[in-house]
Amino acid sequence: MKTLTLFISMNLLTACGASDNSGTNLGSNSSKLPIETLDLKGSWQEPCDIDIDDNNSRQSVETYSDAGISIAVDYYSDSDCTFEDFSIKFTASINYTGEKILSSGQTVKKVGAIIDTKNVLVLLIDENLKNSYINKNICSRSDWNSGQYINISNCYEFNDLIEDLKAPLKDIYYVDGNRVYWGNSERANDENGFPTELKSTPNTKI
Repeated sequence: MKTLTLFISMNLLTACGASDNSGTNLGSNSSKLPIETLDLKGSWQEPCDIDIDDNNSRQSVETYSDAGISIAVDYYSDSDCTFEDFSIKFTASINYTGEKILSSGQTVKKVGAIIDTKNVLVLLIDENLKNSYINKNICSRSDWNSGQYINISNCYEFNDLIEDLKAPLKDIYYVDGNRVYWGNSERANDENGFPTELKSTPNTKI
């Protein structure tokens, strides 16, 4: 029986370390993107990300607006983002923390992110997954087959995930027209916790 594994490791969620907590509050009507990050405004889709160990995949869309950041990640049972198992949505704030010059000479922007862990939503799509969660009474709910996103923020079974998402995060990015390059989490961070290189594959504006 399939189980729901929420391996969240995309863009702003890949790097570790603390960041400045003085940024926007997504729960407030006055929340805005920092002026320095307006080049991110719009929706950006990452390439299909394959997990070669499990032969499955995922793909995210991040939307940056005056209201903050909305992130949706779809998880698939195959290796080319075709057969969807489940989807997860959440929001985050972003703080601009300056610029950084990479060893390549490229100038990038540094940002910190804080996820709103009070509103982490999951939609189950795979029928076996739905039945498993209903039978196991996950989150003390029987409506996993409702076709609606369910808030898992206060659900015992997801306590570890929610705690992990509370950690402030750091990343770098560079916008080139309709492409945005984020930090490469597979390389070592610098002494301040920021990536030292950009990924070679960009997210694309949609």
